[in-house]
Amino acid sequence: MTAIAAGEPSTFGALSARGGRYLDPVLETMSREELDAYRIDRLLTSLPATYERSPLIRWAWEKVGVKPGDIKTLSDFESSVPFINKDTLREFRDECGDAYSGLGAGPSPSVWGAQSTSGTTSDPTLLPFFDRNTAEAPGSYVESFARAYWELGVRPGDFVAITLFTFRGPVWANPQRIGATPVFFNHGSHMSRLVDIGKRLRPTCLFLLSQAMIFELAELAEVNDPGVREWLANTPFIYGGEPIGARAASIAADLGMKIYQHTAVGDVAVATECLEQDGCHIPEDQVYLEHLAPESSAHVTAGEVGEMVVTSIGDGIPLVRYRSDDLVRVGWNTCGCGRSHARIWPVGRVTDGVVVRGLRVMPADVWRCVESVPETQNGLFQIVASSKDMDSLRLRVGIADASTRAASDIVASLRQVLEPAVGVPVEIEIVSEEQLLKLGPPHKIPRIVKA
Repeated sequence: MTAIAAGEPSTFGALSARGGRYLDPVLETMSREELDAYRIDRLLTSLPATYERSPLIRWAWEKVGVKPGDIKTLSDFESSVPFINKDTLREFRDECGDAYSGLGAGPSPSVWGAQSTSGTTSDPTLLPFFDRNTAEAPGSYVESFARAYWELGVRPGDFVAITLFTFRGPVWANPQRIGATPVFFNHGSHMSRLVDIGKRLRPTCLFLLSQAMIFELAELAEVNDPGVREWLANTPFIYGGEPIGARAASIAADLGMKIYQHTAVGDVAVATECLEQDGCHIPEDQVYLEHLAPESSAHVTAGEVGEMVVTSIGDGIPLVRYRSDDLVRVGWNTCGCGRSHARIWPVGRVTDGVVVRGLRVMPADVWRCVESVPETQNGLFQIVASSKDMDSLRLRVGIADASTRAASDIVASLRQVLEPAVGVPVEIEIVSEEQLLKLGPPHKIPRIVKA
């Protein structure tokens, strides 16, 4: 395999027309040695341009006296370039009055659209998209997303169902990049319409499935014709937003649904499972990935849990050494699908969990217990944090409106399964599922909130 230099056009246009498993065989399957050389080259050559186009990066670097000319080697990068995080973006936004948090040049011809993060864990961040033509550039954000569609079987002329919630952005361009047609639906509503059109158009893939949608689709499968189950069992579903609960996973398996995990790469790019379902593939030609211990610059051993720190080295959001708050395991070896790019397994967030009587309790510790009680089986709950070290675990748990048991009886059932599992006293507030769902975007809710 011949390596390609940073900035050199990929072979996508010629090779993808032949079919095969890879959208861009050269970029996706180069050896680990070639890929490391390629991504380090792109990192070092992209930093001056990122510095120039991102007021945020200039502002952060000037604070510590770093300039692009100081960064000549990877060692220079790791020892001199400061980390940034979401608090850095908010500080710049508030101090400088920049709605884009320094990620763009303001409302100019180079910014042709904007979306925002979901705001599940904090106030939403505006993410600008730059020159429209970058969507067609080799190695662009859109092309890297399109690789996931290609791997799941999407080809020119196919349909892709897209269920949107809080973000928009150029999601239409991702399937269009390979000649497929996006078909749009609102997320979390009119599932019968989604199923009806799905049976007629036979979309090759659906993006983005949520846990709430799984429950609604299961109800439709119970009362609708057999065509619903047949469609569900033959359409790859891309799932993201939050971890999938055990009950939702079990229901999806019973329906024969094939679900592929999807996650963000620090707002710079996306990562999606391939058909092997052995980790989400990071587009390393777009993202320089560091896997570090939380609140540290120490590298984490492959297979261990660490924080994902990312730098954009393509046409994505111009972030440098961005501490994502996402805890992941990383695999640097070649996947069974033949792709050499790193894979990640999301574990949680650095800020996840609360300390109760000296014990750390994570949302995952609570989830399965909440699902085991019939009235709360949809797994809608929040951990309410009132202090750094609490005397009891405080939960807010959603129940369906149709529940007939008294709230006190439901609380008793929940405490019976929760307290042995988490090892601390539990206080529970019962609310309606509808009330909880209003606290976040349609596909997820904030799992930890302050009192």
